[in-house]
Amino acid sequence: MRTRPLWRELLAILVVKCLLLWAAKTLWFSDPLARHMQVPPAALQQRLLDPLPPPGVPDHAAPR
Repeated sequence: MRTRPLWRELLAILVVKCLLLWAAKTLWFSDPLARHMQVPPAALQQRLLDPLPPPGVPDHAAPR
């Protein structure tokens, strides 16, 4: 009985894993589901760069 070398089995597993990761990326993460649900860049920039509200103020009560 002839056994396969360990490196060949590891290489096969790595190739299959890379193919599965690529398939998952293209299937689930390539495009948004609804194109109309995009955030304008100006609103995103304002939200990320605005100073944080005081600790006692809930997030939804902060001015926008």
